[in-house]
Amino acid sequence: MFRRPLRSAILVFGLLFLFGSVPVLAQNTSETPALVPTCPYVLRPGVPFAWLRQQPSSAAGFNATVFPGQKLAIDNPPRTVWDGTQWWVSAWIADTSPAATWVEVESIQPACESATPVPGGVQWGPGKSVRVNSTVPFAWLRVRPYPDPEQPPLLTVFPGAVLTLIQGPVADNMNQWWWYLRDPRTRIAGWVEQASLVLIEGSVPVPTPLPTDVPGTDWSANDRVRVRSTVSFSWLRPAPASDVGPFYTARPGQELVLVQGRHAQGGQFWWFVAVPGTITRGWVEETSLTFVRAG
Repeated sequence: MFRRPLRSAILVFGLLFLFGSVPVLAQNTSETPALVPTCPYVLRPGVPFAWLRQQPSSAAGFNATVFPGQKLAIDNPPRTVWDGTQWWVSAWIADTSPAATWVEVESIQPACESATPVPGGVQWGPGKSVRVNSTVPFAWLRVRPYPDPEQPPLLTVFPGAVLTLIQGPVADNMNQWWWYLRDPRTRIAGWVEQASLVLIEGSVPVPTPLPTDVPGTDWSANDRVRVRSTVSFSWLRPAPASDVGPFYTARPGQELVLVQGRHAQGGQFWWFVAVPGTITRGWVEETSLTFVRAG
């Protein structure tokens, strides 16, 4: 009855004799992460912050907090540690004295200056003014520097709108670059994808006031409107504001019936509309609509 345990013990002692220690499973089967020590690093899109820890461990205390857009420097060559779960690299906030702190490799990405595709070779930066490109139907100010289906846009801005750069750029996982900027008319700030923007050189034009003489001023309840063919879609929202999540998507060419409006909110005008043949009703931003016929 003791033969099987005895055989197991003999096997263990045999391994100890051959290797000098008890064998364990490999803690890490991946290769050491490839890092670029000559580049500064920033947080990856979607990472709200990261702690610079005193030791390469999630249980260690931290000395500083890093936020999106803030640059980090790493050792050259990089010092990395695998803690059994994730990789860590020795890093510190750029332009400060090197410190013995650590950050998770998966939370950062390189941000070499030469990697930023700035249109026309002009240097962008905080304080500069940009205009929404005429080649896009509109641009959204977002909560995060990437399209997040769980976070509705903060504001919709249209071609020609002037915005002020605050921070950036930050690259997302699709190699798109984003800038954090503010709309001077509404004071709303958010992230916009760089390809939707054009840098303004020279003097900055004064933002025009909200329009009051657009065709919507002649519309009234029971009129028929249509979603413009120049927009990808138009959202119906439960309230007249871009930061309220949509519940219905109207497609280009789809007709809607005006119920009430015109309501100014967040630098935009809104109409309360009904989807014909349904009980669906909601608020739609005016510039995505075109007049069809009187009710």
